[in-house]
Amino acid sequence: RITLLSAPLSTLYYFALFLLRLGTSGVHLVARHRLLSGTAALLALSAAIALRIPGPHLPVLELLWHHTTTAFYWIILGVLSSVGFGTGLHTFVLYLGPHIAKTALAASACGHTSFAVY
Repeated sequence: RITLLSAPLSTLYYFALFLLRLGTSGVHLVARHRLLSGTAALLALSAAIALRIPGPHLPVLELLWHHTTTAFYWIILGVLSSVGFGTGLHTFVLYLGPHIAKTALAASACGHTSFAVY
């Protein structure tokens, strides 16, 4: 049985092989679905350009960007927490700790706790 503590070099080697295989399968997936990949790239490029151009659309796009990144953040945290480490520590480190720190910093900066927390 190979674990990170018992055989760190072997574990890192197999992890690197996995990442290489994942990368090559991602390249093959993009090559097979050129239209979808091109459309997604065009949308991402358009959004990046639109965020750089000043105008009345900017607050709406910034709000959309904030909500999108927040949603992806929580999805990634959910995936990471589903991996699990056998303790409840990962729940605190991934969810509660950052939320408590963000709330405490906001309360300290505002001088009160009467604010919306997302």
